[in-house]
Amino acid sequence: MALTNIYFMGHQNDPDLLAGVGLGAMLLNVCCFAVSQGLNGTLETFVAQSYGAGDERMCGVYLNRARTILTVVLLPVAIAFFFSDSILVACGQDAVVSKMAHDYVVYCLPGVIAIVPSRRKSHLPS
Repeated sequence: MALTNIYFMGHQNDPDLLAGVGLGAMLLNVCCFAVSQGLNGTLETFVAQSYGAGDERMCGVYLNRARTILTVVLLPVAIAFFFSDSILVACGQDAVVSKMAHDYVVYCLPGVIAIVPSRRKSHLPS
């Protein structure tokens, strides 16, 4: 998703726009996708162990616990994204680029909320 966005923004001949999309994509990758990938690796281990032990009920329990934990962890991150422009300016980023990164992150947030749970890999039987 981010690669396609960066590709198209690069053809707009606006370096600030490209920098904002790149910074926004980095924020999404570091704050959302990296956290969800770490949780998914842990979930995969627990589900595989419980499925191997023949306890399919625990597979569902682990999946629902992971959903709850992911929501609790990513909710403050999502709220912080609404203030990301002032946070980035306080960290020394350019104000124009920070505003564009803020807009990118806020507009991508509904998609991120939809993508993060679907990135789960588990060994549940189909």
